[in-house]
Amino acid sequence: MHKQIIIFTLLFFSTFLFSADLNTTLVDANTSTYELLLKKMSNEKNATGDHSLEVMLLHKLIDTQYKKIPDIDLVPVRNSLGYQKLFLSYLDNIYNIISLKKEVKKNTKKMDIIKTEIAHADHSDPQLFSLQLQTAFYQKQVHIYSQQLKHYNERNDRLSPLLIQSIKYIQFDQKSIKEHLQTDLKSMEKYNNEIMKLKIDKDQYGLNRNQKQLHIINQQIQVLQNINLKIKHDVLSEQFLLFSHALHKKSEQAFEIEKKLRKQLIVFGVPKEVYSSVVFMLLKMENEYLGNIATLTDSGEQEFKSLVYSTWEYANRPVFSIGGTEISILKMTISFIILIFGFLIAGMYKKKIDSLTLNKRSFTPSTRTMVGNLGYYVIILIVFFLALNVLGVKLSSLALVAGALSVGIGFGLQNIVSNFVSGLILMFEKSIKIGDYVQLDDENLHGHVVDIRMRATTINTNDNIDIIVPNQNFIQHNVINWTMNDKIRRFEIPFSVKYGTDAEEVIGLIKKAVNQSAFSDIYTTSERYTRVFMTGMGDNSVNFELLVWIKGNDTLFPQRTTSRFLILIYKTLNENHIEIPFPQRDLHIRSVDVPLSFVVKEGDEKA
Repeated sequence: MHKQIIIFTLLFFSTFLFSADLNTTLVDANTSTYELLLKKMSNEKNATGDHSLEVMLLHKLIDTQYKKIPDIDLVPVRNSLGYQKLFLSYLDNIYNIISLKKEVKKNTKKMDIIKTEIAHADHSDPQLFSLQLQTAFYQKQVHIYSQQLKHYNERNDRLSPLLIQSIKYIQFDQKSIKEHLQTDLKSMEKYNNEIMKLKIDKDQYGLNRNQKQLHIINQQIQVLQNINLKIKHDVLSEQFLLFSHALHKKSEQAFEIEKKLRKQLIVFGVPKEVYSSVVFMLLKMENEYLGNIATLTDSGEQEFKSLVYSTWEYANRPVFSIGGTEISILKMTISFIILIFGFLIAGMYKKKIDSLTLNKRSFTPSTRTMVGNLGYYVIILIVFFLALNVLGVKLSSLALVAGALSVGIGFGLQNIVSNFVSGLILMFEKSIKIGDYVQLDDENLHGHVVDIRMRATTINTNDNIDIIVPNQNFIQHNVINWTMNDKIRRFEIPFSVKYGTDAEEVIGLIKKAVNQSAFSDIYTTSERYTRVFMTGMGDNSVNFELLVWIKGNDTLFPQRTTSRFLILIYKTLNENHIEIPFPQRDLHIRSVDVPLSFVVKEGDEKA
């Protein structure tokens, strides 16, 4: 008694004096300690909701004790009836293992959640003791289930070899087994029909909201389902007897019976763990009585078929639904493959167009790009709708498409749509083509157009920098196309001379120098020819401007071309002794009356 009082005291001290943590003393306590705690708490007054919960948990902890699992005789049997019961015990054992594993997992998860709450709780939290009791309860449950699971696993390890060994001692009555099997199959069909009728009645009473009758029907369905479950196990056991009989006779007919037994397991909807365990045992029995080679050959074929069937069934299982259309993994996989092949075909088409038209003069770079890009987008669009059709998503009306597009545009796709339409306009209008030298006036950006895509156009500058420009910029802003129709451009080159220079002489000298220069790219016609104008009289110089027409690729390099003519002008003016002015300023100082004392020298002042 003194020992229990000490434990009781430790429990309360460890719960309320220390920080919030798992109370191992409470978890490891025995039934006597829980009863003492319960007696103490029952005498307390002003019970609260937490107090009632704690009392209930203590009652559960007192009742939670390990219950010994009844043993069964695990000895080789000598008749088919005992062998059938042994197989049913094997099935029950597997079901118990599955059930206990689920309980261990469920209670462990609950225990982890409670431990987390305890870790975040304060030691003064009034609910802390309740949480400690809950943890102790789940801990004991996990311990008990683990012990039972260990017992059933040990039993399972003995049942399987026992079933294999017992075959050699039994004389099977094949005719009687088949008769019982047929009878059970008919009974199972009969009960299935009765259950179906009751479910129809249940639906009718559900519509009438007759709760009393619904309760009665549910009880009847439950009874019939339990009977049907027992019959299913009998059918499986009888199929197993036929399989064992074939093994006893060392007949390869066992493989055919095994196929039926596997199919029966699937039809009855047994859990995967049961199916795997039974099939594994069947293979071991075949190895024992028919040899490894025959078993491996047949089992390999069966496993392959089973794998294919299972994979196909899993792939066709709906994952989610869109507008009532169920989408499976198989549909998604096929659609994904279609999209991949579609993009590959579209890319191959584009490369083929480039290679076919590269050496043909009738196809300009811009035409090649337009044909390639349009075909690429058409293929992608067809593939996209084909993938949607495989998924089962029907876009049968333009209203649905327009509605989807309008929603997308409203949520921020307007720029993408705008750039896409702008790209189509550029390709059809041909105001900007591949190879054109363009300048964006607002951005002071200029360079060659090297590609026009769905969203943007690529410009390569003279510095060999690729700049991606959204297509809508070419539609919404001013764009200077230096080579839209030809590569002829007039350059305006300003220069200055000093005041006093003969303007006519300057104009004549510069025109003569340009006409006699070795520049082969100067373009001259009756309407386009070289001119020199006097443009103004500045602060320090007389200003002139050379207007010269250039044809060819040098029009695409304005700085280099301007530099050539500036050098020519500079040399011409120097050779003819014409001065090029520079900024000058005249400084005038006004006379100022200054007091005499400020102009007297220091030496004179001392004198």
